[in-house]
Amino acid sequence: HMLQHFDHITILSRPNNIEKLQQDPLFARAKLIGVDVHPLLGWFKKKQRGIIFYYYLWQVAVGRWLSSRHTQYDIIHLVNFHTDWCAHFIPTTPARVVWGPVVHHGNLPLDFIRSHRLVEIPREALRRLAKQWFWQCDPFLKRAITRTRTILYGNPDIAPPFQAKKEAILTFPYGGSVFPLVPEKNRAAPFRILFVGRLAALKNPVLALDAFAQFLRQTSAPATLTFIGNGPLESFLRSRAVALGCLQQVKIIPQLPQAELIQHYKDAHLFFFPSVESQGLVVAEALSHGLPLLGLDYTGPAYIAGDAATTVAPQSYAETRDHLATALHHLCTDFITSTGWQMRQRIALERALYMQWPAVCERIRAAYDR
Repeated sequence: HMLQHFDHITILSRPNNIEKLQQDPLFARAKLIGVDVHPLLGWFKKKQRGIIFYYYLWQVAVGRWLSSRHTQYDIIHLVNFHTDWCAHFIPTTPARVVWGPVVHHGNLPLDFIRSHRLVEIPREALRRLAKQWFWQCDPFLKRAITRTRTILYGNPDIAPPFQAKKEAILTFPYGGSVFPLVPEKNRAAPFRILFVGRLAALKNPVLALDAFAQFLRQTSAPATLTFIGNGPLESFLRSRAVALGCLQQVKIIPQLPQAELIQHYKDAHLFFFPSVESQGLVVAEALSHGLPLLGLDYTGPAYIAGDAATTVAPQSYAETRDHLATALHHLCTDFITSTGWQMRQRIALERALYMQWPAVCERIRAAYDR
């Protein structure tokens, strides 16, 4: 979408990404350049191992590349997600520097982890410490904020070092969807609930399952919950569903390609996603199929869904589970009786229009002129 509006675009990315972009005719008009960390410094990275340190070094490499060139750019836009803890190293330049969307995942309550996966507690604690260290101690982060003209923030949870430059911040959700809007929904029973995402602690699939099982004890209405995704909690979810006595109402399907995933969005009635992540692209996809969201307050998914979200404030694990179960009961009642359900679908589709990628890109393009 952005390529249609600018005559000269240079894209810097990792070499493996550039190889893929070169095969896409949409990028034929752009100048594609691969930038990477020196092999002696980046040897340790393998998949997720060492990714934080590697990403930091990659930002340094991009800054060094820009410093070594004499090209005058009008706009330099550093596009990244989930990394408001990591400085950029774009040199002082007359170009308009735009940074973002930057965001950070919310803290996963340790009570939520303790209910099923103790090994995640030290990992979550380490992630929190690392984030706080960069925010409070990294002088390069403060310098990067000062050098940036416009900062695009993906949700209202603005990190402490950015508070000093609030006048440069534009806040709006960036989770877009490429799916066309699907206004007609099959309202036949059962009440079909869908969860799409990695089966990992951050996204709280176990909380979703526990709340669903609690909901089944409160209602005689037929309902199903489908999980689609891979992750470390997959086997735990299966055994948990057996222990909770709801395996017949629960499906766990491995990650699907988009062409197959779309049918599950069409068949579902509600998107249940109690994740504490900072964005949630799957939420925008669900909205485009007229699915209201049930999630947690003060999270990226709730911010993306806007008025299409029913949310519960995180408290203790047991209280949050019970409140989500009660919300499921109310939503199911609305669905069965048709009370306000068409209104919920219409609100979801209206929000989906706002979250379509062309609309998101237009908001970013407008920020260039700010």
